[in-house]
Amino acid sequence: MAEAPSENLTAPVGPLGQTRLTQTESANKLGTVMLVHTPNTGDPVALLAVTHNMQTDLFEQGIAKNIGKAELMAYRLGWFLYPPDGGAPVLREGKFINLPDDGIKPGGQFKVPAQQVSPILSNDHVMVVSFIEEAKFADGTDWKADIDQVRDTYKNKLDTEIIPSIEKTLAERPKQ
Repeated sequence: MAEAPSENLTAPVGPLGQTRLTQTESANKLGTVMLVHTPNTGDPVALLAVTHNMQTDLFEQGIAKNIGKAELMAYRLGWFLYPPDGGAPVLREGKFINLPDDGIKPGGQFKVPAQQVSPILSNDHVMVVSFIEEAKFADGTDWKADIDQVRDTYKNKLDTEIIPSIEKTLAERPKQ
């Protein structure tokens, strides 16, 4: 069984529209790939970066940005857990987080606190995708991510790109 690294791993901030990937070691033979969801056109909030701690919290902290047109007042994170056997991904949801009274203005970035996502989940899941699931704005509008689209996009990516790449890397490693 691979031992979890003691250092924190950060999925790097990248331009909107680019998937950011961090692969970590975990108890399953493929490791665990940590992804930050790339927002879709029209999404008003984007998760830009996540720090993962493979010993205490798979979502230790993050940075997000209000890319909408109204002040952001509250949000909820979601994450999909993908099993290595190709089974159905599991959706987990965080709690709504209220922002300061004046909210986050359009274009503003904000820190996302730890979500208490147990690292033990990585033992049974080969990929975790974090994303902003819901948002509430000062103008009274609410927004919810297209859950089916998020789930299916990364399920396809897992099946066609990530697992084959990891298996190839493992096959090319020298035998110990």
